[in-house]
Amino acid sequence: MKKFTITQNDANQRLDKFLKKLLVSSSISLIYKLNRTKKIKVNDLRQDNEYKLAVGDQIALYLTDDDFQKLTAKRTSPEGGPSGKGLEKQDILYEDGSLLVLNKSS
Repeated sequence: MKKFTITQNDANQRLDKFLKKLLVSSSISLIYKLNRTKKIKVNDLRQDNEYKLAVGDQIALYLTDDDFQKLTAKRTSPEGGPSGKGLEKQDILYEDGSLLVLNKSS
């Protein structure tokens, strides 16, 4: 379990927006799922994703250390993605002034 105390800098923002900044590698749908499954609590209570944080609020994340580390790790850019392969000219199938069609790997 990880605990965070809300400071003046983070006050008056929604819970889901705060968690998205904290858990940079997670999707917003994963954050909603964690909240639905009661793995996120504010002041020992489950709060809605739209809950406005106040100074002194205690946020508890019930995640394993490995999960927390994965979710807080910075995402890599497309040029240095997980496969290590960047976008190459042969990946562009069609391009004009307003449209770009790519063949990207899964």
